[in-house]
Order: sequence, then C-alpha cells, then structure tokens
Amino acid sequence: MNMIKCLTTLIIAISVSTCATKDAAYKAEDFGIRTAEHRKVAILPFNVTIIMQEIPEGMTEAGVEIQERQEGRVYQRKLYNELLEHHVKDKYAVEFQDINATNTLLEHGDGHWDIVGLSDLLGVDAVLSGTLSRNQPVSVGEALASELVTGLISGLLTGGAVTATANQPTNKVDVTVTIHDGADGSLLWSFNDEKSGGVGSSPESLAGQSMTKVARTFPYVQGAL
Repeated sequence: MNMIKCLTTLIIAISVSTCATKDAAYKAEDFGIRTAEHRKVAILPFNVTIIMQEIPEGMTEAGVEIQERQEGRVYQRKLYNELLEHHVKDKYAVEFQDINATNTLLEHGDGHWDIVGLSDLLGVDAVLSGTLSRNQPVSVGEALASELVTGLISGLLTGGAVTATANQPTNKVDVTVTIHDGADGSLLWSFNDEKSGGVGSSPESLAGQSMTKVARTFPYVQGAL
C-alpha cells in the first residue's frame, strides 16, 4: 500500500466516528488542559470523495481517483489560507506547519502511521484532518430541466400551475474536520458542515464557505482554551 492510500485510510478511520454522530461540532471537555502546551498543528490533505451516478464519458475510475487526490490538496490549501487569514485577527494560540513542508514529509514517510506516529513524523503537537464528499454537479440545462419536470408533476398532482421551482439543489458538499492530539491520538475537536446549492452554485464555492466556517470556529483561540 502506497503513502497516499495509507494516508487516505488513516483520515477515513479517524473521521468515521465523528460522521456517525451527526453532531455539528464537538470539543473535548478538557481541551484547554490537553492543549495547553501545543504550539504547532499540521493540516493534512483532505480525503475527497466525488459522488457520481456514472463516470463521465472519457474518464476512468483511475482518473476520478486522481481528481480526488488533487482536490484534496486544493482544499488543504484553502483551509490553510483561511486559518492564516483568521490568525491575524483571532490570534490563535498555535501556529500552522507550512503545508508544503507537511506534504514533503508525508511523501518521504513509509505511509504506515497512527496519529502519534504521524505527529512524530511531522514534528507537530496535533493533526488536523478532513473529509469532503461532493456530488458531480449537473449542468445548468440539466438542472433547469429537472426543475421543470418537478414543477410539471406538482402541477398535475395539485391541479395548479406548471412552474419550475428554481430552487432544487444541484450541488451538495459535506465537510468534516477533526483535530487529534499528537500525544495519544485522541479526538480533541470536530466540526461538520453540510451545504447544498441550486443553479449557479458550485461545489468549490460551497466548500469554500465551509472552510471559512471551520476557521471561525477553530478552537485554539488565545484566552478561550
């Protein structure tokens, strides 16, 4: 198993329990005590899942996996940038390892880690990881056609006017972010955000909004631990 597959497996494993709870947020009761000596947090590439009814023409399963890995790096950088921007005004109590350094260390590792081993490899006090699932967006024409059919069926059933609602969700994004203690691998904090948008939205814009939310609720705030 190569490094990317091992890292993906680790991210999924440390996120499953959080996803199952359906809670929007969680913070360990003793968060302040357990993080009092924390100075640096590493942000891992996201584990991205693109949900599609069928693979588009001209693309293969391998191609989809490559796109998911590439997007994982994109969303890693998005969150990193959001956290740096909020760091200026929110005065986080920790610094963030440069993601280029993080990714370089990950590539040179053997790929067989638990959270404690990963923290040792990266030289950080805690590890932030995330999963992001999104649908393969439909085209505007397909979305409008779907809305027109929905309006037609509704009109026939109710005897009312046939209208397109123009508010059927065409894009859905589900983001879960967790922070684990590098000392023992235990969960310190988690945040889940689900978003959907209609015609004119995009998975990228919805995910960007989620990253902003994560930065605003990031728990390492000076004086608030």
